[in-house]
Amino acid sequence: MSARIEKALRWRKMGKEKMLKAMECGLEGGFPVVIPYVGIFLRDHWEEATDQPWWAFHDPNLDAWIKVEEDLLERLDMDWVSCGLCPPREWRESHKIEVDGNRVFIVDSSGKAREEIRRDPVGGSHIAIEKEPSIVSVEDVDSRIAPLDKKDLVRSGMLDYAKMVANRFGSEKFVCASIGTPYWEALCNHFGFKGMMASVCRGSGLVERALERLTENALQLIRAYAEAKVDGIWVEECLSSATEISLDQFKRFVLPYNEELFSETRKLGMKSI
Repeated sequence: MSARIEKALRWRKMGKEKMLKAMECGLEGGFPVVIPYVGIFLRDHWEEATDQPWWAFHDPNLDAWIKVEEDLLERLDMDWVSCGLCPPREWRESHKIEVDGNRVFIVDSSGKAREEIRRDPVGGSHIAIEKEPSIVSVEDVDSRIAPLDKKDLVRSGMLDYAKMVANRFGSEKFVCASIGTPYWEALCNHFGFKGMMASVCRGSGLVERALERLTENALQLIRAYAEAKVDGIWVEECLSSATEISLDQFKRFVLPYNEELFSETRKLGMKSI
């Protein structure tokens, strides 16, 4: 084997090293290759990416999830592996997949509760931002945005998959979890686009109350991912550019909350992306 081929093969296995070098030293001498929206890629290219059944990520057995990642890395050899929360351990232990012809179901241990799983079409099936506000009062903030706690996340087993990914791939690949910014979470999940734009224009204190709660939840998630040995946090921000809101609104409703996330991520020894 030539020295050039050996170097190329070694370079392929240095995903984590390439990611860290790019973020710390720049792109001179090489650059990492990743897909930020792996879930969307898999939805639209499942059979090309893996030999596992399309419902694998619904399977309570997390080994099925890992097999998808193994197939994906074998075929694309990306430099990071994405991970996220999984269902609580108690739920996973009491549910299973059942296939009935062309239909797939999640069934509980009693066999009485049976929920059909439907495959998302290529391109997706819904636009989350087209919704009416679900938060219209301070009481709604407390009732609709349940507080998260790092200890509860770990204890419940919701970090089990992130830990499995770190253990399986972390020696060679950059393990990355993603979170939405407080602004994006508020818009996408609670206010909708129109409701968020109207609230921001009014300078609504209600939005700020929601952003504070969502920021604390995001910080708890970041701390949980750090405990799971994740290498970095990809922070997703959408619909907060100059096309949607002014610079002053950005400084009030976006920047201070995002700064908290970046600061906590770096304090815990992870990279923020």
